[in-house]
Amino acid sequence: MEPFCCESGSVKRIAIVGAGLSGLTSIKACLEEDLQPVCFERTGFVGGIWAPHKQNIDKEGSVYPSLIFNSSKEMSCFSDYPYPKSYQPYIRPSQQFEYLKSYANQFGLHDYIRLNTKVLEVSPIYTADEIKVQKWRVRSQKLDQANTVETEELFDAVLICIGNTTEAVEATFPDQDKFRGKILHSCHFREGSDYKDEKVLVIGASYSAGDISVDCCNFASHVFLSTKNGTHPLPRLVNGGIPLDAMTNTVLGSYMPGFVMNFVVGRILSSAYDLRDVGLEPTDPDAVGMAFMVNDEIVPRIVYGMISPKPSVERFTEEGVIFSDGTREKIDTVILATGYHTKYPVLDEKILRDDPYERNLYMHIFATTPERPTLAVIGMTYQLGAAGHVFEMQARCAVAVFKGDVRLPCKSIMAKQITKAALIEAHGKLKYLVAPVHYICQLSQMIGCYPSIWRYLLIGDFRLARCLFFKPFYPYVTRLRGKHAWSGARQAIIDGMDNMFSATRGTAIQGPEGVTDGSLSCSWPWFVGICASAVLMQSAQN
Repeated sequence: MEPFCCESGSVKRIAIVGAGLSGLTSIKACLEEDLQPVCFERTGFVGGIWAPHKQNIDKEGSVYPSLIFNSSKEMSCFSDYPYPKSYQPYIRPSQQFEYLKSYANQFGLHDYIRLNTKVLEVSPIYTADEIKVQKWRVRSQKLDQANTVETEELFDAVLICIGNTTEAVEATFPDQDKFRGKILHSCHFREGSDYKDEKVLVIGASYSAGDISVDCCNFASHVFLSTKNGTHPLPRLVNGGIPLDAMTNTVLGSYMPGFVMNFVVGRILSSAYDLRDVGLEPTDPDAVGMAFMVNDEIVPRIVYGMISPKPSVERFTEEGVIFSDGTREKIDTVILATGYHTKYPVLDEKILRDDPYERNLYMHIFATTPERPTLAVIGMTYQLGAAGHVFEMQARCAVAVFKGDVRLPCKSIMAKQITKAALIEAHGKLKYLVAPVHYICQLSQMIGCYPSIWRYLLIGDFRLARCLFFKPFYPYVTRLRGKHAWSGARQAIIDGMDNMFSATRGTAIQGPEGVTDGSLSCSWPWFVGICASAVLMQSAQN
């Protein structure tokens, strides 16, 4: 069977739809391989949802000023462009926007971006036998001109970089039309002060629900948080001040069986508080299931009486809601923090389906409907950690396939792997969830930048080898070797934890043997994990 690949040199001109996080790193990946990217961005700014000037179009995802990153800065940056040391460990939307603008300036990306240009349609042009896609036709329209003329152009390949928050999920409830108060989706939320002295009901169990509840409770007369199945509030810092995502996303952790990780995370949760005491106990006992929010303040606000947890909404009344436990409350404003669907309106459904069950994307990137891999989606996945490095690796891998440097398996083999993809249901929505370390290692092996620990052991770089196995899986690891390696990668890995807290603790304090990036391997949860994994691996061998 023939592999699914592009002939070397057959792809030159690339259309990129969207100039957000995934779009910017896709432009850079194209430039690194001497390809010719043209990026279409329908707003007047780069940065996607992080642009503070962004007007909410068609109920897409957006951010609010009070938002704080769920992932720490050293885990969230691109692989060869760290955040400024002046940034605190967990950054704000305005800082992310400045970082993305700086990234675009540093690598000369603006010259390849057409702002205020909306892509109306992306369609294939087939060969004479109507089997293979020869070119892609992109129909676009300028939005900043009085005469909005449509333009058609031809490209060799297309990268869809419109993100995974393309359409708000607006839940509906019985008798909702009778409610005389306000109902809005979280995509329209901006400031908690907009709801001063109101009774606010937030419906949802994930990140936005927690953030919005905390922000509103500073101004509202009271806030109610309604969850269908409870939720796990996770702290940003754990185990003596280590960022949660830095502790869980390691090569060592990627080898742990699921139940071991459940135990580790469960111990972190139980050591802080009992979820039954704060009304958030999930019905799913899986400690690393999808019902969670990274939020340090939600539990204290519940304890202080500023937020009241509630079960699911049974129905609305004229003045409020009745909950599934029979209690009722008067409500002024309802905020639906119910997430987003991922859709691709610029593509025909024959090419890429909106239905997650039928969205045939190999490695969550490559569309297998065309007979050549010249259509790729960047940034569709959800991950237990930062998105930036995952999306960057997806872009680098897609460009390597376009260039002809990487050959994909035949379609029958890809189809088998697609059926095994991690499609999960979270809060009533279907999502493709990836484990960042394992997934990035797969992509890095494909393009030849896999950070092999054995390699550094053999050359005697024991310090780096130890960091790669025990320490956080920083984005810099995929720039240690291979094409487009970064000379600063090794030092950035070693200094990772110092750089993480550089803005908050000042001058780094040297630890034993000069090591300054906090030792995660010595914490007791990891000791338990190491022992359990060793026993399981030994049992498997026997």
